[in-house]
Amino acid sequence: AERADVAVGTLYRYFPSKIHLLVSALTREFQEFGNSRDWTVTASTPRERLRLLVDCLHTDGNQDPRLTEAVTRAFVLADHTAAAATDEAIDVIEGLLARTLSGGEPTVRDQRLAGLIADVWLANLAAFSSGRISGEVARDRIDRAIDRFVDATHGDPEVG
Repeated sequence: AERADVAVGTLYRYFPSKIHLLVSALTREFQEFGNSRDWTVTASTPRERLRLLVDCLHTDGNQDPRLTEAVTRAFVLADHTAAAATDEAIDVIEGLLARTLSGGEPTVRDQRLAGLIADVWLANLAAFSSGRISGEVARDRIDRAIDRFVDATHGDPEVG
């Protein structure tokens, strides 16, 4: 509230809880991240595009680990009062992954695959943020999931 130069009451008029505010911040960060680069043309194969995207997300998340932990925890702990914000965050994350995967306009298959990748990514980010696994383990799990999913659905000849 102080940084935005608004009263705390005004802030809570738009965001009923701290969790809602943090989930909304997560959505905004993903929107800005998605707009920062044309992820559909960063590499020639779906696997390479997704790996590059995950590399950049990993790097960004490590720049401010406390913020990453806070928004991840908020996302995981969000209840019904933040359902709309959580759904919006999921749509933004899955949309970014689907466009990156497809290299353009995603198919239904790309959207479904993006949902699976998002689930694996978020689960491992939550495990990392809570200290249950290291960043390296989380990253390895995400990379292996991308490899398996892409190979199974797109026939990418690379084997991960």
